[in-house]
Amino acid sequence: SGLGLMEMDYCTSRTISKRMRRSPRYEVLHWLFRTCEVTSRVCMFVSFMVTTRQHAPWWWVPLAADFVITIVLVHVFGGAESTWLVRLLCSLPCVFANVFAFVDSPYKRRAARRISLWMTVKH
Repeated sequence: SGLGLMEMDYCTSRTISKRMRRSPRYEVLHWLFRTCEVTSRVCMFVSFMVTTRQHAPWWWVPLAADFVITIVLVHVFGGAESTWLVRLLCSLPCVFANVFAFVDSPYKRRAARRISLWMTVKH
């Protein structure tokens, strides 16, 4: 997952792609950052689900609520994304990582920064 996010960041950000081409060290650090981001979120959800599954019938609610909140944030702050399929496809990985953090396209920059701010607050 960290490699996939790193590749996505490389493709959506000129700044990141320039830094990665210049410095293998930056590439490793960026991969480590993205891998830790996903690992920490997955561990948080899994540990909650494992510890509460035997005691509470609502063990799945935090993950579902996080997904619903993410869909709402993508809908409200997502910019020009008009179809629900695109919103859903953007929201699913956002439950575990802030995929908008490194978008620097002139057409998507403003929306990406707004949604990235709210994703940071949510996480």
